[in-house]
Amino acid sequence: MSAAEEIGLGGLAALGTLGTVCAVLLRSAHQNLTTLDTMRRDATAATDRLRKELRDHDNTIFKLQAMCADYRYAIAKLEAERDALLRDLKELQRSLNAENTRFKTRPEDIL
Repeated sequence: MSAAEEIGLGGLAALGTLGTVCAVLLRSAHQNLTTLDTMRRDATAATDRLRKELRDHDNTIFKLQAMCADYRYAIAKLEAERDALLRDLKELQRSLNAENTRFKTRPEDIL
């Protein structure tokens, strides 16, 4: 007796249905794996783009920090020059006032 005769028509129908279900499940699993692989590639590409943007932003920040340091240095240098000029100006004013005072206080200069 063959296996088909022992199982009968109902068993063959059940085996056919089971085979169809397995085929559908395998196809669905294959599609899911394909979709997941596509999503993984998309995520990798997006991650790479974001990393590049972060590097670009970091480079921009470093350049801005360098510019700020240069500006701070230039400002400090200008402030030091301004302070030196103010000191020189005050000294010049003092010496001019001293000369004016000396000329006014000497009686021979007045006559």
